[in-house]
Amino acid sequence: MSKVEDLLASNPDYCVVGNSPCEIGKKRGRLIDKHDLIIRFNDFSLDKKFKVDYGTKTNIWVRGTNDKLVYTFKKKKKIFHRFDLIVIRARDPRNKDSRKYFETHDLDYDCYPLKYELELTSLLGACPSTGLLTLFIISKIHGKIDPRRMYGFSFCKENREKSAKGGQVHYYNRNNLVNPNTGKVERIKKTFIGSKHDWRREEIFFRSKLMERK
Repeated sequence: MSKVEDLLASNPDYCVVGNSPCEIGKKRGRLIDKHDLIIRFNDFSLDKKFKVDYGTKTNIWVRGTNDKLVYTFKKKKKIFHRFDLIVIRARDPRNKDSRKYFETHDLDYDCYPLKYELELTSLLGACPSTGLLTLFIISKIHGKIDPRRMYGFSFCKENREKSAKGGQVHYYNRNNLVNPNTGKVERIKKTFIGSKHDWRREEIFFRSKLMERK
């Protein structure tokens, strides 16, 4: 077993916290933080203003393959010591800088085993998001997923009407992230980021294949 598989297998009381704004106003932060193992993604924020809705506890930080997708790496450095494990979606030349940083600073990290991504891509018929890949791996270890263990997942319903593939909107974006490709601040709350993922297909796949039905 890989490090991440072992950590997931040994912690059945997990929850997965996505970055959708769908939790805003629901005040489920305490409920999130009660879980033994909490998984968050990419640029998640632990700012005080989000605590009541999204909680603060983090055990596993999962990040995409490309270093440029993580705008807040410098800020995350302050809390790396809190994580049980850092997980990169896949080992790739595009994340060599962050891997070098983790190794130099003796930080525990792992990459998802490639077999899961290959299987999910084949089943989905498209490139999966890191969130769906994480849910898929969890389902392989713990069986079908109780949706009550998921927070901040909307499969981009907020913007699907604007684009066939939808667009990513995150709860923490309030004119505070600098796009490393342009050097400019993104107003993601007022616009949306185009995505290569087919969010509608992902939602259908999750509900039909991965979700536990009561």
